[in-house]
Amino acid sequence: MVIIRHILSFTLLLFVTSMAIGQSHEDLKKEAEDLFEKEKYVEATPKFLQLLSLDPKNADYNFKYGACLLFNSEKKRNALRYLKYAVNTEGIDARAYYFYGKALHLDYQFDSAIKYYNIYQKKRTKRDRRYDVERQIEMCQNGKRLLVTFTDVIVSEKTEIDKMEFYRLYRNAETVGGDILVSKEFQSKIDKKKGHVPIVHFPPQAKAIYYSSYGDDESTGKDIYIRRRLPDGSWGKPQKLPGEVNTKYDEDFPFMHGSGDFLYFSSKGHNSMGGYDIFVSTYNPETAKFMKPRNVDFAISSPDDDFFYVVDEFFRNAYFASSRESEAGKVHVYRVKVARVPIREVIIMGDFISEINPENKKLTIELYNHSNGEKIGKIISNKVGKYSHVFPKGGKYEYVIKVDGSEDEYKYIVELPFLKEFRPLKQKIIHTTTSDGSEIVKVINLFDEEVEGAEAIIAEVLRKKASLNVNEDEFDLEEIEMEARKNEMLSDLGFENMSSSEIKTKLDELSSIQIENQQEADKINKSFDAKIVERGAQIEKLEGKIKESEGKWENAENERDKYLINQELLQLEKQKASLIEEIQALNNLKNEIAAYQTTNDLKEIKEKYEELMNSDKEEEALKFLLKNKDVIKNTENKTVSVLVNEKIEESLKINKEIDELKRELLKYEKSEQSIESKIKTLHQNLGGAKKKESQKIQGEINELEEELKLIQEEKTVVNSKLSKKRKELAKVDFSIKEMQNAIQQPLSTDEPDLALVNE
Repeated sequence: MVIIRHILSFTLLLFVTSMAIGQSHEDLKKEAEDLFEKEKYVEATPKFLQLLSLDPKNADYNFKYGACLLFNSEKKRNALRYLKYAVNTEGIDARAYYFYGKALHLDYQFDSAIKYYNIYQKKRTKRDRRYDVERQIEMCQNGKRLLVTFTDVIVSEKTEIDKMEFYRLYRNAETVGGDILVSKEFQSKIDKKKGHVPIVHFPPQAKAIYYSSYGDDESTGKDIYIRRRLPDGSWGKPQKLPGEVNTKYDEDFPFMHGSGDFLYFSSKGHNSMGGYDIFVSTYNPETAKFMKPRNVDFAISSPDDDFFYVVDEFFRNAYFASSRESEAGKVHVYRVKVARVPIREVIIMGDFISEINPENKKLTIELYNHSNGEKIGKIISNKVGKYSHVFPKGGKYEYVIKVDGSEDEYKYIVELPFLKEFRPLKQKIIHTTTSDGSEIVKVINLFDEEVEGAEAIIAEVLRKKASLNVNEDEFDLEEIEMEARKNEMLSDLGFENMSSSEIKTKLDELSSIQIENQQEADKINKSFDAKIVERGAQIEKLEGKIKESEGKWENAENERDKYLINQELLQLEKQKASLIEEIQALNNLKNEIAAYQTTNDLKEIKEKYEELMNSDKEEEALKFLLKNKDVIKNTENKTVSVLVNEKIEESLKINKEIDELKRELLKYEKSEQSIESKIKTLHQNLGGAKKKESQKIQGEINELEEELKLIQEEKTVVNSKLSKKRKELAKVDFSIKEMQNAIQQPLSTDEPDLALVNE
């Protein structure tokens, strides 16, 4: 009986415990799902982990736990396997496809991300404003374009900090100047309602400050605003930044560099690859507007949120924050070098094919650095014969190849290119026989062919690069600074990314352009001189005729003869004035062409550059070219052909202005006719009208006549403008015609015949 009683008690305990666990499971599930729907993903993470431990195959738990991991620091990558399991389960919540797409998006697998975003679009029953999948797809497309070329980033510091406090780390930023503060002073009513308090950089003696705000209309999200300092020291009214910075998406975290030339800011619009990307916009003082922004590119920008890029005075160091490796509520702040380093790694993706035994897919390759014999790694092909490896940089490597089932070793030297763009290289290894039956292995480089299925391995490299771990010790900073100075000089000269041999070729080209331009200018000037002499002779003839007509006028016997002679004189004076104008126009053109001539000899500049380069004085050679920058730039940009094109563009512009004035004039003429018609009708009605009605009609007539007067005045102004524009056009078209005629006619060595003047 005692034993039975113990058994019953144990059974009851199990039942009660089971009931308690069941109740706890339901409460836990409800609590976890409530947190998930409120987007409190970090808090929901441990709860879904508990649920998953109780039911590991539950697809919904896998989906929600995986989605929560995307908001948990370094656990983001772990989300992929849970979400992958969920989307391979029939009947799963459509949002699982969105979050799996998001996980792939954050993992730089943009094509795969787009695929699952599209599945979510098809499966969702209604649009959920929390998941803007259309924009996420656009961002993936942007990411694909941005990652065609990218560079390494030199990281000096990396610190994780609470997101609300991150800007405090910037206060140590050297030579940034001023204060960085969270300021409620500039909040709009909508900002206060939404709890948005902007972070503002206050430079010393700031004449303007830049900050983000919803303004008085939140339809375009947060935008960048400017406030200018007034004479009394207060800040003026907020103005939305002019130019191309703001979009319909959020813009935030502006920083105007001390030079006043560059505005750095974060945006979810433009060509962001995900969340906030960092952009830079150049200020154009001529238009007083900010120009089209440029994404600062990978790996400063990432598929996660990256923001508040602050650059020191000398463009050496920059600070920025990112949530790419941080859990919700925290960010990492990075200090990086502004100078970027060309990507060094080279990815090889290959296929092994055995023509001797097609079933054999196994291959092993020992890899050695050819220059020093150091072993750098090992490659083993997979079950379908594919292999891949990330080499540290371009250069020569030794492959020591072994085919499964054979003791033979095959050695090959493979030279990998130093790439300017980041892309995997295709390769093929074939195991075959020679004509005498000997076994051989061929390594075939297919570097110009596109590689399929490269997304996962590229993503692996990108993840490593994007983690932005401190790597300053891996680089020769002095060499990088020298390279940055060199690139800056090349950029100033318009020789970006050119090698020394390409610069020599360019200088040869410019020297030829200079000679051709001088020849063309000489040809035009000779033509113009001949025409000036010709018109001078015509003027002299006209003056003779004028003198003769004046004598006739004095001897005329009646008023009618005097009138006819006077008309003839007026016509001759008009012809003379026209010829004088043409001579003046031709002289003006000669002066314009002279301004387009470079006096320094490009050939001498090129020879001096080559002399310095041959003496290994590259920096001195570039500095010498910089001294002659104006000559170099003007040689290409200020030729006679360029002048003709500028005149043609000017003509087109004036024609457009004339058309606009004609349309304006037509509008006034129509209004004039309409009012005159109304006045005529009112005058007709006035005759038979009674006194009271007559007064009313007269009042209307007076008003219309006043309006007609204003229109006629406006019409006179437009007619005057039109007349001026037509004269302006005539001068420009004359210049085009004369230059084109001079260019097209055969070159003559004859000097203008000055004797023509005396004919």
